[in-house]
Amino acid sequence: LGGLYARYVIGKLFDPSTGLFCGRLKPLSFVTLSSPHIGVRNLLPAPVTLAARYFVGRTGRQLLLEDGDETEPLISRMVSDAELPFLSALESFKQRILYASAAYDVQVPYPTAAISPYYCQ
Repeated sequence: LGGLYARYVIGKLFDPSTGLFCGRLKPLSFVTLSSPHIGVRNLLPAPVTLAARYFVGRTGRQLLLEDGDETEPLISRMVSDAELPFLSALESFKQRILYASAAYDVQVPYPTAAISPYYCQ
């Protein structure tokens, strides 16, 4: 989840008018390790999905994209600049690197960690 937290924080700290963070920090590299960037809906085995839904609470519902009762789910909102400059902040980095396990990562499947439509098995 660290990558998702980092993406949220950079959206909060980024100033689109200057392209800097906190008024003086220039973005260089953004790196995440096995982070569920696009949620995990339909990617996890049924028992894990049930556990995430009922035992992990709000975070589990956010990862399953089921937290948008009145609004769009948080992860969906993080791919635009409507609420905060999430996308602009991410684009401001010279390098954006996502490390993902190609196979056998039950908690964070490859398609969501690598933001890829392909599922390696």
